[in-house]
Amino acid sequence: MNGVENAQVRAREVGYLQSIAYQQGGYVRKGDLLFEIDPRPFIAALDQAKGQLQEAQATLLGVELDAKRAKELFQQQVISEQEYTDKTQAYQTKLAAVAAAQAAVDDSQLNLNYTKITSPLDGIAGEQQAQIGDLVGTGTNQVLTTVSQIDPIWFSLPISEQTYWQYADALKKAMMRPEAERPAKVELILPDGSVYPHKGKFAFIGRYVNKDRDYPDCSQLPES
Repeated sequence: MNGVENAQVRAREVGYLQSIAYQQGGYVRKGDLLFEIDPRPFIAALDQAKGQLQEAQATLLGVELDAKRAKELFQQQVISEQEYTDKTQAYQTKLAAVAAAQAAVDDSQLNLNYTKITSPLDGIAGEQQAQIGDLVGTGTNQVLTTVSQIDPIWFSLPISEQTYWQYADALKKAMMRPEAERPAKVELILPDGSVYPHKGKFAFIGRYVNKDRDYPDCSQLPES
């Protein structure tokens, strides 16, 4: 058996792992906190970016007033066109500086958000692959854990070449129907002999046959 989706969880920022917030093997929902990187360097970077934005905004205010005044004086033919152009260009330059500073704030905020590593989907969170204090992040490319979706799940059934040819036409016919329209009629018998309470749907045939292995009897494969 396997989850339909198995998401490998990695840190998107480099830092030291500060906490582990989930139980190994436990069920988690999309967005639940799994790990947290020490946020202090990222908070400091965000504060610095905010300070630079405030400085740029204050500078822009003064230049904007100069540009407005220059426009009035130019219209009154008090100053030259060159002086008016210089004031206007200075304003545009500072305006661009404010936009760049705002982008730096947004980027720093995003980096801070990435210190909280959350589950990308609903499912079972596996074994943790890092310990508190470990350096994790983009450079290490370390998988911290894997979250597997369990609703629905895949059940792979190996079949022999002989069995495949016996049911080839029926299987091809089944695959011609959209998966949503296929009947749920496949029963799964568990190792203890009990029958799994939910019936499944036939999904697809694998792309190869391994004739060197022994396979279980697959005579219960659905015919539609």
